Amino acid sequence: MSRYPEEGLGIISKVKIFYVDEYPTSHFKIIKTEKLSADSLEVWGNLTIRDVTKMISFTASRRRDQKTGLVFYTTFKIDQFTWNISYQGSYWEWITSILDETFADADILLSVELYIASVDLCTG
Repeated sequence: MSRYPEEGLGIISKVKIFYVDEYPTSHFKIIKTEKLSADSLEVWGNLTIRDVTKMISFTASRRRDQKTGLVFYTTFKIDQFTWNISYQGSYWEWITSILDETFADADILLSVELYIASVDLCTG
């Protein structure tokens, strides 16, 4: 349940937490991949959310999609405070957000799908 039910998702998406007007997209740039098996890849890259870029890695599993071909996918958690995703408001709201850091779940769940253009990279 939101602490600010009257503002609903607007407080989360528009200004107070994600600042979607200023940061409408996040980016992931792949630096390296390593084939672990016919059905999995280890992926390293730079994830940029808002004004923070950090190197991350994850294991992605293979799935064949009938419309798009070969896809590797994964779901993982990031800590919102590591990526500067937290409430930004008045002093009182800042104090209560510190309490949120203690009592609220700091994890954000991300899902990634990698669409493979060259099947030669993933066969074998």
